[in-house]
Amino acid sequence: LTKDIARPLVAEHVASDIVALLASGATIRNAHGDSRPLVASDIAVLVRSGFEGDQVQGALRQCNVPAVQTGRRSVLASEAARELQLWLAALVHSGRDGAARAAGTTHLFGHTADVLIGIQAGDAEALRTWDAWLDSLAQWRDLLERSSFLRALRAAMAEYDVRQRVLAHHGGERYLTDLLHTAELVHAAQVSEDLHGAGLLAWLGRERHDASSNDEDAEVRLERDDDAVTIMTIHKSKGLQFPVVFAPFLWSERKRSSADLVIAPHPTDPAERVLHLDSDPAAAARAARADSEEAMRLLYVAFTPAALRLVVYTGWVKDIADAAIAPLFYGDAPDRIASAAE
Repeated sequence: LTKDIARPLVAEHVASDIVALLASGATIRNAHGDSRPLVASDIAVLVRSGFEGDQVQGALRQCNVPAVQTGRRSVLASEAARELQLWLAALVHSGRDGAARAAGTTHLFGHTADVLIGIQAGDAEALRTWDAWLDSLAQWRDLLERSSFLRALRAAMAEYDVRQRVLAHHGGERYLTDLLHTAELVHAAQVSEDLHGAGLLAWLGRERHDASSNDEDAEVRLERDDDAVTIMTIHKSKGLQFPVVFAPFLWSERKRSSADLVIAPHPTDPAERVLHLDSDPAAAARAARADSEEAMRLLYVAFTPAALRLVVYTGWVKDIADAAIAPLFYGDAPDRIASAAE
């Protein structure tokens, strides 16, 4: 399997296994001999990235299991930020049917594909709905140009009762939190940089493209976590402990390519790193070894938070022979790894 295919499949298995574990009647016994039922907050899922965390969280939501992600992740990379950008594009690009349709079919406004099909077929009701949508876009566009981004968004949310409709769906609280947070960032950019229309859209597109965990203002705001599964990156789990830990993506290491810059330990001082702009086989070998050692350290970090149970997922996934987890389960030789994983 390719990693892109394997990740959502494994996320679904994780969710299913967590549901089964919570329903199993499992208990936790303390040092005094007292026991209590296992609850969601006893469980942590360790991932490599926010993208993997999103997939696990989405799978758990489908199973009605509360889950929160911790750690630094930009709200600008969220689905709500993407859809807010589509709406802003529909306002800026007046007369573009594609932009209007893309914005209309977001979670924000909820027009379905049936409306678009009806428009193509000339259905009278669908055409009336479409005309009303275009009228609304024109009114919000006028507010954006004459007043502010926030005033236009508030008018749109009120007209389409966005809060109530979004909160009626799984993950609605997370979506709404991300939406309002992104709106605050866009408003702040408009005020501080005096941006309007196309300039504001360009700013949001640029910031979303460069979405980084280094911007504290854009760090995603957490949902309630009083009784929820914790999802966090392996790096963030250092020094923490949970009764049960799931580590589903230890096989998903990024494989170094020939196009990558070679940053290798100095030949005589391993604590220093040297950027090699030319082709140096010895430096490439040192860089590969450093990558391997770092992968093994990360594997150790992933294993240590589990106090009572650690659940690891593996299988015949592309490039698993190069992952640090492979020798632990299959031995060192790639051919043995292949036959065992199959």
